[in-house]
Amino acid sequence: DAGSYSVTAANSAGVATSAAATLAISAPGKLTSVSAQAISAPWGASALQLSFTLSGGSKALVVRGIGPGLAPFTTATLFADPVLKISAGTSLVASNDNWGGSASLADAFVRVGAFPLAPKSADAALLFTFPAGVLNAAIGGKSGGMALAEIYDADGSQPSLGRLTRVSARGSVGTKSALLTTTFVISGSTPVHLLIRALGPSLSGLPDVLNNPKLELYRGTALVAQNDNWGGTAALTALFKTAGATPLSAKSKDAAIDVTLSPGIYSAVISPANTDSGLAQVGFYPLP
Repeated sequence: DAGSYSVTAANSAGVATSAAATLAISAPGKLTSVSAQAISAPWGASALQLSFTLSGGSKALVVRGIGPGLAPFTTATLFADPVLKISAGTSLVASNDNWGGSASLADAFVRVGAFPLAPKSADAALLFTFPAGVLNAAIGGKSGGMALAEIYDADGSQPSLGRLTRVSARGSVGTKSALLTTTFVISGSTPVHLLIRALGPSLSGLPDVLNNPKLELYRGTALVAQNDNWGGTAALTALFKTAGATPLSAKSKDAAIDVTLSPGIYSAVISPANTDSGLAQVGFYPLP
């Protein structure tokens, strides 16, 4: 209904028309797709995982687990035959091994802006309407390697009440190309306020965590923000509480940034601040 409107009044004395008024529609900014790329173990704690929360209702999503499809983009050893499993707690909600080249999925890839996959590739993908709640997409298989986990808003022209709120990715971090890279899209016409955290030391109960993660946020090749140690500041401590994020020790070497981002495509890169390697998790928390 955006456009230019005017009002005309008429009677026996004549006609009068108002000046035009313009109605513009402001679409709230929101997360519409998130992907995470890292070296993934076959299964277990070191397998690449992408967790997300759907709030407000169910939502149609394209979820993909890519291994062979990364060949045009990297020379790293690829995850040869990824299996994708999406769970809610301990309950399996949906899964896929080989996506099969179906026409409906190929059309969905185009619709959401995902790169195409070879019809006979061993990559995994599904289009599914997920219930509201916390869900976890994990990639596993017979052998490990570089893998990419992706989620895309697939509601299209039929928007649902469901929306992506919190998203996190967990994977192995090493040096050079063996980083944890998470790419996300903010759509709409208004900025989004985000808390972004890179956790390593605070991942209690997990083996071989990254002792000192460094967080860098990019838009294209431009560095937007970065942090090594979050520093225990009062401002960030208050934001953790507002976002519902777990508190961190003031002296921990985890990283955190508070940013307000215009609509666009961004990448959060987790690397070791030294020569360490291990598991790390990056989390995105939309804020008021």
